[in-house]
Amino acid sequence: PLLVTSNGIAIGQSKAIERYLSKKFGLMGESLEEEAMIDCVAEHCRDVKDAARFKGFSKFSKGTEEEKSTKRKEWFTQDLPTMLKKVEDAVQLTSKEKGFAVGNSLTYADVAIWSLLQDCMEGDL
Repeated sequence: PLLVTSNGIAIGQSKAIERYLSKKFGLMGESLEEEAMIDCVAEHCRDVKDAARFKGFSKFSKGTEEEKSTKRKEWFTQDLPTMLKKVEDAVQLTSKEKGFAVGNSLTYADVAIWSLLQDCMEGDL
């Protein structure tokens, strides 16, 4: 993807665009430390999405439907819960208030978690 800003500057790469917009709209925390924690949680989310893709059970993956079914079951019963626990552990360290991944207000980390959960729903894969 490509984002062209109002002053004509082109920004490529989805994660760069996400972070640019998050900073522009105040979703990257109130300090450099919060920004780093937000990045940490967002990167955990990206790790989960990457692992799901590499598992090889999507409709675009090679292999028989039986092989994909086995991989899908393993993903949702073993791999995904383990990886979501890592995200949860990170949030336990960074959240100051229930309902927020980092600090006590909405951040890019919250958006990343929401997007992860939307993308990793079993029925969608």
